[in-house]
Amino acid sequence: MSLPSDGALAPMRRAAAQAWMRARSRRHRRGAEAVEFALVFPVFVTLLAGTFDYGMLFFTQFQVNAELHHSLRWGSLQTPSDREREVGGCSACLQQADADAEDTLEALGIDLERTDIETTLVQMDGHCSLVLEAAIPHTPLVGLFSTPETYVVRTSTPAQQVTLCD
Repeated sequence: MSLPSDGALAPMRRAAAQAWMRARSRRHRRGAEAVEFALVFPVFVTLLAGTFDYGMLFFTQFQVNAELHHSLRWGSLQTPSDREREVGGCSACLQQADADAEDTLEALGIDLERTDIETTLVQMDGHCSLVLEAAIPHTPLVGLFSTPETYVVRTSTPAQQVTLCD
């Protein structure tokens, strides 16, 4: 058996030397990844928590707005008395919208004692529109970022939908 010549061993020596250098480099950087992770992880978690808090805020606000609009439509289906129709009002509409809004908010898990709900009847061009405004308290889940303590949801029915003031 003959040994390979020095020219044939050169690529093998070069590959072994490169592997040895990579291993030596890894040994010197052994804790660097852990330090980099320790520096980046809190920033990442903070941004993730803020995204989660604001996402829940916007989701709840959207859900409350849709449900309150449904309550207004339910209130607009009530028939006013003849006397109320003459003066352009509808206490049954307002009461039904308020009652349905309270039931809806309670079903969503919103604290009604801390919530202000106001339903009004607005006259526009011979038609009436029901307007509901609710100030909803917000408790952040994580609380790392400042979020509003309350948010206001305003919704109304189109004037053509409510024919109370004909």
